[in-house]
Amino acid sequence: MENALGLSTQLPMKIVLLTDGSPREIPLDWRTINFKKVPPKHLLAKGKVSRLAVQALKELGAKVAP
Repeated sequence: MENALGLSTQLPMKIVLLTDGSPREIPLDWRTINFKKVPPKHLLAKGKVSRLAVQALKELGAKVAP
């Protein structure tokens, strides 16, 4: 995510994509693409930056909440 926002030059080894379809993991060369099932309400944000911001806040909330 940091790379997509221009905050880092590093590439992720494991790519996680949100989907409302079935979850699966696909190995691709030296990376893994992981499709994670989420409720449709997490996929509704318009615009690339908005989607990334919503996903980042959701992840931070899970780590910060007691």
